[in-house]
Amino acid sequence: MAVLVKRRRSDDSIAYRIQDRTTGYPSLSETFTTLKAAREYKLKVEYEREAGLAGLRRGRHRLGDAVHDFTETAEFAKRKSGATTRRQLGWWSDRIGQLPLAKITPDLIADHLHALEVGGCSGSTVNRYRSALSRVFRYAVNTRRWTNHNPCSMIERRPEGRRRE
Repeated sequence: MAVLVKRRRSDDSIAYRIQDRTTGYPSLSETFTTLKAAREYKLKVEYEREAGLAGLRRGRHRLGDAVHDFTETAEFAKRKSGATTRRQLGWWSDRIGQLPLAKITPDLIADHLHALEVGGCSGSTVNRYRSALSRVFRYAVNTRRWTNHNPCSMIERRPEGRRRE
């Protein structure tokens, strides 16, 4: 449970500190200048812990980290299309690899996919780039627990051409 502590600073102003040291979760200590902000933060921390979200290390991991970890897994090594997927993931890393996973939105991904289309890629190719990124997010959600959602799941697939006969 998060604890709210009223503290007097050296300049005689009042600050409110929230501390949460629940076993099994990362330690947390935040200081606020207003009681209202401190109470709101305390409620948020307790809600996230109850919802199972507190263990997530949001903001610490970037897409580039997730791509690197995913490409080092045994599952990735077994893929027949590993070289193609690695190239596609490299494209994503070059463009948005420095962003934290929590900051990557469906709109941002859709903009980059649109840039691929404008650049002359077919709907099939755009879908493969989307799928490669989606697989990295599934890995980050299910295996690493670095985020709690996959923004690619909210983006519709492009229509693909007819298959060759």
